[in-house]
Amino acid sequence: MITTYTDPKPGRYHSGRKAGQLSQAGIIFTFMLRSLVEHGEYNEEDFCRRIDGELFPFLEIRLICD
Repeated sequence: MITTYTDPKPGRYHSGRKAGQLSQAGIIFTFMLRSLVEHGEYNEEDFCRRIDGELFPFLEIRLICD
């Protein structure tokens, strides 16, 4: 059993997260499960609304323009 977690190192995968917090995949999975429980089946509109409204605003998107 894992009893200790460490914060991700700066500049590495998941930097900015704290030890034990969900990864992006875990967050998306949680959205899916909540949608399934609320609707009793897969509901694309609800799932996508959750992703668009709750996940995308927190992603760091960098655009490189010439």
